[in-house]
Amino acid sequence: MTNDEQEGVKLTPGGLKKLGNLVNVKDRIIANAIRERGGGQAQVNQLRSDYQNIKVGELANLAAAGDTDAETAIKILKQARKRVTSMAINEFPMGQLLIGVSTINDVEFDGDELCLDEVNLYFEDTKNQITVVTLLPIADTDEIKVIIEEAIKEDNKVYAKSDNLLSSLALNVKLMSVWVCENVQGYQDQVIFAFETLHPSITFLAEGSVIKVFMHEQLYKKEDEIAKLYQEGWKELEMEMKNASLNLTQVAENSPNQSKIVE
Repeated sequence: MTNDEQEGVKLTPGGLKKLGNLVNVKDRIIANAIRERGGGQAQVNQLRSDYQNIKVGELANLAAAGDTDAETAIKILKQARKRVTSMAINEFPMGQLLIGVSTINDVEFDGDELCLDEVNLYFEDTKNQITVVTLLPIADTDEIKVIIEEAIKEDNKVYAKSDNLLSSLALNVKLMSVWVCENVQGYQDQVIFAFETLHPSITFLAEGSVIKVFMHEQLYKKEDEIAKLYQEGWKELEMEMKNASLNLTQVAENSPNQSKIVE
């Protein structure tokens, strides 16, 4: 970072990573920066109202500290300009077995969220050829870069690049479908994989210059009914507690020798 860029808002290491190459706008008000990058009032309205007049660098530091609203604001800034063309991606290894996963953890983030700098999925076909699908976050636009290539073998073996932090993702399952999702601004910031069935299994989302991971589970009527009954029961309990509180207050007011209950 140059001396000029160090003036104004002081970026933390995490805040610097969140901004990527947008460090030059760190001292701009976020709403103005969004408009200058080609965004409109619709994008500004997506910001939390009390964040619309905060400087970009301050929001980047908040995002690095775990503020999800600030992280959303930085992503809106990065994707303010509508993209016209999509990134080209080679063919995915459909029908092949997922035999391995390796990930690289983001060291800048100290929160509980799993934030990754790289994801590698290893697939094997019927001829024992191994293809690796690599997902990388693009810091400047919060998109996901997808690289599909044949794995390099050493002594007829393929060595994972790093540890696997996605232990909940089952191995030896067949890749059935892939969605490379483009948002309304034209940015490819989500990649969804379906294993064994044509239903989504896992989503990789680019946000805050890292990749975040979401596992999918289908909802069933019985679960929805249980949740509904729970909500109704909780509302009834709240009403009973409120009525009981009112009764106690009335008793205290009508009995001068008794002290009032103060919440």
